[in-house]
Amino acid sequence: MKIYTSNFASLAKIKKMNLTPVGIAIFSPRYYTGKNYKKLAPRKEMIHMEEVKYIPLFDKILNNLDISMVMQELNDISNNCDIVLLCYEKPGEFCHRRLVAKWIEENTKIKVTELIFTKKTPTLF
Repeated sequence: MKIYTSNFASLAKIKKMNLTPVGIAIFSPRYYTGKNYKKLAPRKEMIHMEEVKYIPLFDKILNNLDISMVMQELNDISNNCDIVLLCYEKPGEFCHRRLVAKWIEENTKIKVTELIFTKKTPTLF
């Protein structure tokens, strides 16, 4: 299973790539009817928190999770297909999905790539 990250706004393009979208936000947009994995979502009280406070708090949440269990559950959710972890922020903006990506990379041998879409093709970063 390959893991990517992106935002809900790119959902139509992600589906065209035959990737399984998985929301990791507290709340999903109304139009999103896909799968969610709330264990990787921030807490409600963190929504408008400054990065300097947010990052250590979110890192603590991640470090209390069992990476093996998270990976198995993501694999089960996606039926062993490649996935895209989704939240709201545009690529390049501060976002918890990149903290999740870093955590996965540091605790597994899996590279988590951010999908950035241009008008014609996705760019992988």
